[in-house]
Amino acid sequence: MALATWLAAGGAMTLAGAAGAAAEEPRASLSGVLELPAAEPPLPPVKDPFRSPIVPRAAEPGEQAKLPALPPLQLTAVLQGPESVAAVVNGTILRPGDAFLDMKVLEIAKHRVLFQRGEGKVTLFMQEKLYIPLSRE
Repeated sequence: MALATWLAAGGAMTLAGAAGAAAEEPRASLSGVLELPAAEPPLPPVKDPFRSPIVPRAAEPGEQAKLPALPPLQLTAVLQGPESVAAVVNGTILRPGDAFLDMKVLEIAKHRVLFQRGEGKVTLFMQEKLYIPLSRE
């Protein structure tokens, strides 16, 4: 029996009818019984919990962008080796060229660290002088 005949009969033929016999049994139709639920409105977009709600304003031409205030910074130690230097700022070990917050480490000296922040520079001085030379001089 062809698929079109079976579909035209509403799929109500018995197994014997599918084999070519003329006997057909009426079957209950599912039309009207199976209803799909109404489409639900789409969910609102999920906010990124790690994205700052503060949107910086673009600087006007000729105007320097205003940067947000820095959190309290503390230079704890400066480590000087024979070929490298490092500083500990707020518990983070930094080397020249490293990025920290929205700044870049430019220079590390005996008791200070110089950062580049936007167009300007920020110098952080050590409150209690702790300088650790890592080589014997």
